[in-house]
Amino acid sequence: KQWYQRRVAITAGRDYDVVPPGHHLDPDEMDESSEKVRMIGLHKGKGEALGITLKKTKEGIVIARILHGGLIGRQGLLSVGDIILEVNGAKVSDDPSEVQQWLTNTSGSLMLTI
Repeated sequence: KQWYQRRVAITAGRDYDVVPPGHHLDPDEMDESSEKVRMIGLHKGKGEALGITLKKTKEGIVIARILHGGLIGRQGLLSVGDIILEVNGAKVSDDPSEVQQWLTNTSGSLMLTI
C-alpha cells in the first residue's frame, strides 16, 4: 500500500512522517526547526483490546504502558512515552480515562497521530 511508503507531506503547516509498520523514526533524521509527528494506521476488531494504558503529563496524553499480547504490543509501532495527539483526526482530550474509553469503544480503522 502506498501510504506505508515513507514520505513527508505538508498539511496545515505541519510536517508529517508516515512510518511503515515495524519502523521508527530516527531522531537524527528529524529537523529540529519543524514539528514532526508520526501517523500510525491500525485496524482494530470490535472488542479487541489495544493493550495500552495512558497517563496525563505536561506534554499531553502519553502511553504509560504497553501490555504484552495486545494489538499495540503485537504491532510494535508505538512505544512507552509516545504522546497521542489525535485519533482519527480529532484532538484527544486531556483526560486519559476518556481517551482510553474512546479507544476501547472504537473499532475498524484507527489513525493515531503521535
